[in-house]
Amino acid sequence: QRPRRAEVSDRHGCRLCRGPKATEGRRLREARTPVAATGHGGLRSATGGDSGAIALVFVAEQRLPRTMTKPEIVYVFDGYCGWCWGIADVVSRLARDFSDRFAFSAVSGGLMLGPRIGPLGDFADYIERAIPRVEQMTGAKFSDAHMKLLRQRETIQDSTLPAMAFSLVTKANPATNTIELAHAILKLNFDEGKVLSDADSYAELFVAFGLPETTVLELKSRSAL
Repeated sequence: QRPRRAEVSDRHGCRLCRGPKATEGRRLREARTPVAATGHGGLRSATGGDSGAIALVFVAEQRLPRTMTKPEIVYVFDGYCGWCWGIADVVSRLARDFSDRFAFSAVSGGLMLGPRIGPLGDFADYIERAIPRVEQMTGAKFSDAHMKLLRQRETIQDSTLPAMAFSLVTKANPATNTIELAHAILKLNFDEGKVLSDADSYAELFVAFGLPETTVLELKSRSAL
C-alpha cells in the first residue's frame, strides 16, 4: 500500500526552512517517501533548514502490524522552537479530535545541540524579528514574560535539559500523554518565560505529571554528567 506523499511548502518564509535540507525535503516528496512529513512553519511546510528537523509530524501509513489498531502520528518538537509554539494548540486539537483514527505521540527533538548550544544573544535578534510573523500566521501569542526572557542575552540555550525532563516523565509513567507534555514544556518557555536550561524550571511540571518535586534533583544530577 503506497502512502500519500508529503505536501511540502516553505511559503511562511522562515530562514530555517531554506537551504539544503529544505531542498532535500522536496526531493523526498518527489521520490514518494514512505513517510509523510509536515513541519514547523505550519502543518504543511518544509523540514527544518539549517537547524535540522525541528517540528515534524510523521504519519506512518504503511501496512500496520497485526498488534497495532491505528496508524501513529509522531510529533517531534523542541522547547526552543517558536513555530512549535505556534502550532501547539493545533496539534493538541488534532490529537483530541482524531484520536479515534490515529495514535498520537510526541518526541523531544534537538534544536539547540552541539555547536548551537550557547547564549540566547546569539539568536535573540532573529527570534524577535520572527515572533510577529509566527503570531500573524498561527494566532499564537508570545507572553510578556517570554519577551522579558529574550532580553537576558546571556541565558544559555541547550535542548539537552528539556529532553531529559521529557524523558524522566515518560520513564516514570509510560502512559503519559506526550502531546500534553510537549505543550507543557513549550509553555514553560513561551508563556511562563522560564529558562529551559535551568533544572528548577521543571519543578511544577514534574508535580503536574505525577512525579515528586525532588525529581528536579535527579535532573540536576543527570545534566551535570
